[in-house]
Amino acid sequence: MKITVVCDALGSLDNGTAIAATALVRAMKKRGHEVVVVCSDEAKAGKEGYLVISRRGSRFGKRNFEKGILEDAVWDSDAVHIMTPFMLGSAAVKLCKKHLIPVSADFYVQTEGLHARLRPSRLTAANRVTYRRYYLNVYRYADAVRYPSELSRNLFEKTVGHETKAYVIPNGVDGRFHPNGAQKPRALSDQFIILYCADYSREKNHGVLIDAAALSKYSDTIQLIFAGSGPMKSALKKQGMKLKNQPILTAYPYSQLPNLYNYADLYVHPALVDMNASSCMEALACGLVPLIADSPRSAAKRFAPDGSNLFESRNAQALADMIDRIIEQPEVLTTYREQYKGIVGELTQDVCMDRMEEMLYDIR
Repeated sequence: MKITVVCDALGSLDNGTAIAATALVRAMKKRGHEVVVVCSDEAKAGKEGYLVISRRGSRFGKRNFEKGILEDAVWDSDAVHIMTPFMLGSAAVKLCKKHLIPVSADFYVQTEGLHARLRPSRLTAANRVTYRRYYLNVYRYADAVRYPSELSRNLFEKTVGHETKAYVIPNGVDGRFHPNGAQKPRALSDQFIILYCADYSREKNHGVLIDAAALSKYSDTIQLIFAGSGPMKSALKKQGMKLKNQPILTAYPYSQLPNLYNYADLYVHPALVDMNASSCMEALACGLVPLIADSPRSAAKRFAPDGSNLFESRNAQALADMIDRIIEQPEVLTTYREQYKGIVGELTQDVCMDRMEEMLYDIR
């Protein structure tokens, strides 16, 4: 097949959309398909396999980029896959319907992150409006919609009031995420390292982990590492000042994350909203057991086989008690790892990309 992947903006490989798009492109090429990526990133201009469509001078809602170039890019495709439901993706999906070209679309946009600065009273309405716009502009035209989790599918379809031609397929875990024996940095060798990888935003709920570390009987030996970036960084630094070992807040390069997962002692996922839970999957692949918030809007809950590693999402004391138990009884982690063996095998990138290929064949 000739597969055209359309993504408004790729950015660097520390960006979730870029990671997902790159994984898809590599996987489809590995399976013998011809793949072209259409994007608006000027940095990709001239690179083999990329077609860059400029949006210079464009404004939100105004599609004044080169439509003719986009039409030329998609018209002879066997299948087109839309990564993002923004300006370029919206135009591409309509061109596909015009030329009767099979088209699928990813649903990976989490509107809670886009609207994180709004007051809670306005958040639900803003999310509803945004989801509705995405549905009208992109997803109602798609021959298939790929969701990272059943939770994200249910939430989107319920919000817009329409069913979609749904496929639930995670991105899968890159092969570099596996147990590798990485050792703790010397400066942290005597600390109990608790890791959390997520953007610094309100819905990711880092604060409950800081509070739990403060409440723990072993607070003086706990070192929190928050791998990520975002608007809440200053607030989290301020909150973390009450800990003897203040949290490490760093935007680690993607290539360094496997070692980070491997030398951490525990992974905690306190997110209130997470439609993909990719960091939970990466932690599991590296042999790291997660403690997971029981939030109804977090897809990470599916990684709690019997519920014993779930904690009440806003309850810092409940989380502190679970952390203390694991520090005191490390054999608990061994039991958990046995439960996860089957789950990890289903999350490999090869397995998930096989399912993506099947989806693209299905819509032809």
